Amino acid sequence: MSTTIQKSTVLSPGMLENNRKLETALMSSLLFDEMSVSDIEGCLTCSRSRIVAYEKGEPVFFMDDKPSKVMVLLEGSVIVGRDTPDGRRIIMNTFDRPGDLFGEVYLFVNKKTYGHFAEAAEKTQILQIPKEFLFHTCGNGCAYHSKLISNTLSVLAQKADYLNERLDIMASISLRQKIAKVLLRYDLQHPGKPYTATREELAQYIAATRPSISRELMNMQDEGLIRVGKEGIQIGKRNDLEDAAEL
Repeated sequence: MSTTIQKSTVLSPGMLENNRKLETALMSSLLFDEMSVSDIEGCLTCSRSRIVAYEKGEPVFFMDDKPSKVMVLLEGSVIVGRDTPDGRRIIMNTFDRPGDLFGEVYLFVNKKTYGHFAEAAEKTQILQIPKEFLFHTCGNGCAYHSKLISNTLSVLAQKADYLNERLDIMASISLRQKIAKVLLRYDLQHPGKPYTATREELAQYIAATRPSISRELMNMQDEGLIRVGKEGIQIGKRNDLEDAAEL
């Protein structure tokens, strides 16, 4: 970003207008849907939101941390997951698009800790909005504050829908069925584009081992269900893949 960001920087008036990349990231976020630049800036300065910079591998929050902020990705990428008692690391989601929200669900479920971790997957910058600002409007009766709260409810509803899809995948009876569902849903969201996650990322996403993922992908390719190449995984025989997803 053009504006120098220290480890933690409080948003100040005019900062968005002087930083086009920051402005673009926030305008693309569902949290600020149908809000103007001045509306967004009003919310962020009123709430004393901060931009925090992280290095690759640096934790954004730990599993035992108390939820206190809404996180908006500005630059870089973040993985969210949990570590199991037997030492396995399960990746629940990866956020890599400017404007992506994460951590907001935990603010509204009345839990004392996140129960998950978030970690910077590369050099990353995150907008952090104090949760108190999202629970009620301020005494000034600002219209943009009410809009922000309304947008927050919409985001939560969409996250609930995503979690239902994830539950459906995890309830699959076979590894092939899990992989088929992941590929078909990705294609629904990104028609014609190859699935580019690594085998390790796919394994973490569906709670499987990398060797088992590799074997099943080879089997599926041999049967013509998919095509695996340098660009990623593409759907081959769609009807057969859909049948595998419905087994």
